[in-house]
Amino acid sequence: MLRPMVLNDSGSRRRHCQILPIILMLLAGTTTSAQSLDIEVFGGVALWGPSQNGVYDATYTPGRVNGINTLFDDPDPRSIARQSLAVDATRGLAAGLGVNLFVNSHWGFQFLTDLGNLDLEGENAPHEVTLTYTTVNFPFSNLVDRNREISFTVPVTSGTLNEKVFNVNGIVRIVKDGPVAVNVSAGVSYFRLDGDIAQLGAFAAWFGGHAVLFSEFYEIGVTVPSTNSVGFNIGGDVAFPLGERLALFADVRVFGGGETETALVFDRMLSENVVQSSLADIEAFLDLAPLRLDPGFTRVLAGLRWRPW
Repeated sequence: MLRPMVLNDSGSRRRHCQILPIILMLLAGTTTSAQSLDIEVFGGVALWGPSQNGVYDATYTPGRVNGINTLFDDPDPRSIARQSLAVDATRGLAAGLGVNLFVNSHWGFQFLTDLGNLDLEGENAPHEVTLTYTTVNFPFSNLVDRNREISFTVPVTSGTLNEKVFNVNGIVRIVKDGPVAVNVSAGVSYFRLDGDIAQLGAFAAWFGGHAVLFSEFYEIGVTVPSTNSVGFNIGGDVAFPLGERLALFADVRVFGGGETETALVFDRMLSENVVQSSLADIEAFLDLAPLRLDPGFTRVLAGLRWRPW
């Protein structure tokens, strides 16, 4: 009974002795394979020059607030309000980070991420309202059509455009050794954008006693829901060694993407002392078209690059 047990234990030991060298060989092979890759990890601060600029047209038909007298339609199709909003992204600081994986001494793959929060601004034309309505010709009872031209000063646009860009590139090493290293790379980019903008305007009116016309002008902030686009990037970098594994680098790159559009969402009332219309009522007659955005930009990224081995 004891003899077979001794033999089985001896066989188990022999199998363990055979498996251990195999495991060690696999670990050694994995380490050697990883070290055969030339890996560079980098990150830094970027200066962006965005492509986004333009004017958003938000023309609409003014609404009517229910009051004592409701003789004109809601909204009156003969009336029109003209407004436009400049949506220009300004230059600003951003961040960038990534990894270069060289499969040999000449080429490899680059995984790059760029993150930016840009200010939106721009000078705006006045908000012009042409109001046409039917009312009682007080103190008489007959109806008459009246017209009024009203203008409101609109402040400069304010807002934020948040942009994230994820890139997968092919990279070619032009110069590796020496006082300066040079790479060029290009590939596919995925853009993700969102933000907020102020301010849009909305005009509404109502009748009081003796057919007197009252009106209010509402100032509104809106949000820009997330939208995405696919495009490309191309650029190159130079690096100046600071030691065996560390280098100072600068990367110049152009990003291009197809224009994308997103519906604006009413977010908050900016006006004070306006009480006649709620934000939901304004949304009903201020029918906003989608906002078009250009995700492209040019940027210079500078920072540190590190090689693990």
